[in-house]
Amino acid sequence: MPRVETRALKNALNVAKAKVRAVEGPARKDQDAAPIADAIRDYLDRGVLTFSIPAHGGGIGPAPEFAKWAGLETARADLPMSHGVDTRDRAWKVQATAQELFAAPT
Repeated sequence: MPRVETRALKNALNVAKAKVRAVEGPARKDQDAAPIADAIRDYLDRGVLTFSIPAHGGGIGPAPEFAKWAGLETARADLPMSHGVDTRDRAWKVQATAQELFAAPT
């Protein structure tokens, strides 16, 4: 198989894997998992800068004004559960999974 076709197939596979991960989310239903911590790590790895209400800012864009004096990591520490650590409609079930695992008998 020519090198170009191999690269195109690998790229297509990576795109497909990313789409599956985006739908599944970071929460795993394993007793050794920490769904909220895993979701926070995933959020920070994505490099997104979003803010809780009432800031209503979000996405990847210029740093907010207060980050100039408070630091970018301070702004990134404002992790919204909805549309940040989890999806807006809570489809990843990060908090619900954490609560379920905590309540499960060991």
